[in-house]
Amino acid sequence: MGTLQRMDSMEANHKANELCNRYGMDVISCGSTIAFATEAFQSGLIDESHTGGIRLDWNQPDVLLQLIRMTAYREGFGDELAEGVRGMSEKFGGKEFAIHVKGLECPMHDPRALWGMALTYATSIRGACHCADSNLYTDLGLVSHGDLGVGRSWPFRARGKAAQTVASQRKGIISNSAVICIYAWVSAGGALPEMLMMLNSVTGFGYTRDELCQVADRIWYLKRAIGNLCGATREDDQVPRRILEPHLEGATSSLHLALYPQFMSIAPMGKLRFERLKTAVSGMMSRAVYPNLNRTLAFLNKLPPFSLRGRRLVDRDPLEVRRRTVAFEEMIEEFYRLRGIDERGRPSRERLESLGLKEVADILHG
Repeated sequence: MGTLQRMDSMEANHKANELCNRYGMDVISCGSTIAFATEAFQSGLIDESHTGGIRLDWNQPDVLLQLIRMTAYREGFGDELAEGVRGMSEKFGGKEFAIHVKGLECPMHDPRALWGMALTYATSIRGACHCADSNLYTDLGLVSHGDLGVGRSWPFRARGKAAQTVASQRKGIISNSAVICIYAWVSAGGALPEMLMMLNSVTGFGYTRDELCQVADRIWYLKRAIGNLCGATREDDQVPRRILEPHLEGATSSLHLALYPQFMSIAPMGKLRFERLKTAVSGMMSRAVYPNLNRTLAFLNKLPPFSLRGRRLVDRDPLEVRRRTVAFEEMIEEFYRLRGIDERGRPSRERLESLGLKEVADILHG
């Protein structure tokens, strides 16, 4: 919310979040839409005749709070904002900076630092949803998928991302279907055996690991098929170029240098049984590690290997730009292969029937 408005008032940011919660509006979508409108205003696509005399600029706490209320009640320009980023970009232009997938505004979990998020946003049934799977936590090192036979993929590499995403989707669907917060689960290790134990104890169903994964797959393919029947194709599985290509200064592209080792260090905490040690480690992270994240990034970017790459990026060296650009096409083609998705973006008949979804296959393929 506040970051996208370049806000330097913590109080205004807190109030903006409170208002969204009270009005029942999603904070991510609301903040992204107002940021889009501000950029569109600065680019000359909209003006004060559209906004009712309100001049949109960055770091305007009072204007931000005013626009949130107008959006909730669809008053004046708020009626346009209530249509979201996609709706506004289709009406006023600016599709090149309309940051959404399938009409859902993108969260702040940046694919340029965590490449798995590009596949998460592109292949989520409802668009750019960071809660649809556990890719965010996997790329951060909080959870692994060894219990599903899938190895860890480095956060900013394409290799293994498709398999990681399929595994993350299985865990995300299981967690969401069990009505268990995926963040709480992965904070405790995100291991499937513990989830199996809880589900079987509560339901008495006696699931095996493979049976539970098949349940997850059936849910994913059913939702994918419903999307297809509503008109979704491969063309909708796209991520805006702006969040795939690196900033000139390269800060986002080096974010993983600080984030990954830090989160890797707290991954075992969910399994610690010695409470005093757990409290001490948590306290050390809160006091020393997180408050110094910006300093850590600045220090890392001054080291010769990274500073040289940063200069090459500023100079727009083609090799450096390509190295830092998310290899999206490579990853999504591998994902389609693993998921059995055809050229129109539909699950294959064979895959659906293998999951006992023949009726769905008949409807989808005729």
